[in-house]
Formats: sequence, structure tokens, C-alpha cells
Amino acid sequence: MRGEQMRPGDRPSKFVRACNVYLPRHGEMALLAAVYNHGGLYAEKPGPVYECDCSDAELLGQVANNKLAECEFRENFDYSRTKPSDWPAFRASGLRTIKAFRSEFVWYGIRGANEANIIWVVDSPKLSNGVELTRSISAPAEASELGTLLLELHAFYQRVEDLQLDENR
Repeated sequence: MRGEQMRPGDRPSKFVRACNVYLPRHGEMALLAAVYNHGGLYAEKPGPVYECDCSDAELLGQVANNKLAECEFRENFDYSRTKPSDWPAFRASGLRTIKAFRSEFVWYGIRGANEANIIWVVDSPKLSNGVELTRSISAPAEASELGTLLLELHAFYQRVEDLQLDENR
């Protein structure tokens, strides 16, 4: 919509797609959730969260691609009433507290590098030193490549996190 202002009710034909991936610190089951894009802010969409076995990189990549395709643009989204206990991924986990969820899973965000969505960018949470790990991959890459990227980034994130914990002891 170059050169034009969006009017209320208009939906952009192109927007950055995104999804949330929660990989387990211990165990094999990952959780993947579709999100709403609200002008660069993201909120998990109500609805099914996919549980995926982390030992299958191809399935992990396929599910991530499906969740990216489910992303929707929402011009108006009321964040004031949302809280972490409302997250569909938290609810799907079956854990009783957000603290337990955050200690059991590591969040990774996948998003398009821009509105063309030809490159997926995968971000980790910030480490204790403030560093955030980021990798990118071509969107048309094989699902197994995206799944492998997620698992490799997760393994590296956990190694660095463990090193930082050891340094602080």
C-alpha cells in the first residue's frame, strides 16, 4: 500500500508472518503456536497448538511452516486484557504455572525478514548477558532444513546458557 494510507478495516495484502516455537529444555515435545500480527506486535492466536516430537526435524519444520501460514494481520488488538496464563501454548503445556512453563520451555520466534516473507528469521530469547541469538533461512527451504536450524539454534542457546550459569556460580 505504498503511497496510500490504510483506512480502518483495511487489511494489508502483505504483512510479516510469524509464529511461536517452544522447545523443551529437557524432553522431546515442542509446542508451536500461530500468532496475530498487529503492526509488528504479536499475540498468540486462540486455537490449536501443535505438539511436535523434536526428534523429527522435518516434522518440526513442516509444522512451523503451517503455523507461519496461519498468521493473520489484525489491525486492532486489545493487549490490555491478555496475560501469560492466557497463552494457548501455556494452556496446551498442561503445566500449572507460568514459572514452570518458562523453566520447561525456551521460546523462539520465527518471522519474515520483511513483508515479502522470502526469508525467515529465528530469534532466541535474550541470554543473561543481553545477547540474543538470530539465524535466518530462505522461506522456500526444505522443511527439514528449518527444523534442523531450530534444533541447532536451541542446542547452542542451551550450551551458552549453561556456560553463563557456570560462570555465575
